[in-house]
Amino acid sequence: MVITDKLAAYIDGIEMAYGADAEHRQGLPFNVQNNTSLIERFHNSLKERTKVMRDLRDRESLKRFTDGWLVHYNFLRPHLGLGLRPPLSITDRR
Repeated sequence: MVITDKLAAYIDGIEMAYGADAEHRQGLPFNVQNNTSLIERFHNSLKERTKVMRDLRDRESLKRFTDGWLVHYNFLRPHLGLGLRPPLSITDRR
């Protein structure tokens, strides 16, 4: 299943990437189950970090940077909405 916002261009792109049988749901802004705000916030964080970087000249450099950044983002970076805990620290409570 692919959840997107209301941009009509996604319909063709999803079909091209995943095939005609892919389930597509258009999220609503206040619908908790089909909401795109979390991934859009994540994309904004990644974009904010990478827009100032000019030394990522090849795919391998980009992959190494992204892998390291994901570890920092998920395990080390304090998140204001989680009481300054990293996102994956809340899974320790289960």
